[in-house]
Amino acid sequence: MRDYITPPEAAKLLDVTKATLYRWIDAGQMKAHRIGGRWRIEPQEIERILGREIMPLIEAKEKEKDQ
Repeated sequence: MRDYITPPEAAKLLDVTKATLYRWIDAGQMKAHRIGGRWRIEPQEIERILGREIMPLIEAKEKEKDQ
């Protein structure tokens, strides 16, 4: 299981544009961390916004990529 989600992945999960996601981060509406100069988001933050668990969705998408 991964520890962090990239902004493009988060935007896709939340069904918003990357620009919207970055605005949320800048406005403090979404918690994100800079790691190695790049933004990363904890899965729990996406779950907070969606109001549901997302890890099964992420794991399913990773399995699809591997096939």
